[in-house]
Amino acid sequence: MDTENPLRRPVLKTSFLSRDQQKLLSTVINVIIPASNGYPSASGADVATHVESSASTSSAMRNLLTSGLQAIEVTSGRAYRKGLAELTYEQRESVLSKIESASPEFFNVLIQQTYSGYYTNSDVLRAKGIRVGAPQPEGFQMEPFQESLLERVRSSGTKYRT
Repeated sequence: MDTENPLRRPVLKTSFLSRDQQKLLSTVINVIIPASNGYPSASGADVATHVESSASTSSAMRNLLTSGLQAIEVTSGRAYRKGLAELTYEQRESVLSKIESASPEFFNVLIQQTYSGYYTNSDVLRAKGIRVGAPQPEGFQMEPFQESLLERVRSSGTKYRT
């Protein structure tokens, strides 16, 4: 990641997910958005931090994320007697498909936050050929100002509030 880029995601100072949950989240989001054609994977674009940061805004969202991650591990264990990280890509997709059906609210929030974090990441934007950075000092191209647009206001004279 670009360390001097103003769009770089801040590092969470207080993480509510355990290290195992963070690793699981990274595995899950890499199934949603794997690396391909010069684009980084979701975890390569630091999307896990975005997802966790978004979930940290309310206790309901924190609970939704932690219970969803727990459901993924339980589903993986029941189906394959292994944790999600130990499965093949196809098996991971199968587990997430089951979670999508069983916990649609969690899955929809996870998908939304994963895409939101991914497609606002500076590395991804650069890979897409989009200029990254603040609009200033370069600014935006503006059409020349037309002084004639002010004539009606100028002709009305000075007005004061009383």
